[in-house]
Amino acid sequence: GLVDSDCVLTDIKMPGMDGEKFLGELVRLPYHPPVIMITGHGTMETQRKAFRKFQAFDFFRKEQFDSEEFRKGFREAIEQSILDRQAWKEKNYMAGRKFEMWQRNNKK
Repeated sequence: GLVDSDCVLTDIKMPGMDGEKFLGELVRLPYHPPVIMITGHGTMETQRKAFRKFQAFDFFRKEQFDSEEFRKGFREAIEQSILDRQAWKEKNYMAGRKFEMWQRNNKK
């Protein structure tokens, strides 16, 4: 599933569900990977919305897809994903450990 992904690349214009709606659903998950949005029709307003409202990691126009800038952004997204996933796992592990300790301490 998406939680197991290191990075999500999505277009703003897609059949069925547009990229903004997809991002809106994705950011509701307890953990979601970094998202790079790609568009052939992007405006500065679309870009701002992707970053502010939907927490996109990066945003590229389709003509940038085969560029060093895109490859660098993709590498950075993967590196950030590894760090975020580890922090998320550690947080959940500690929450589970605290619950186990609470159960042991509150047995009657």
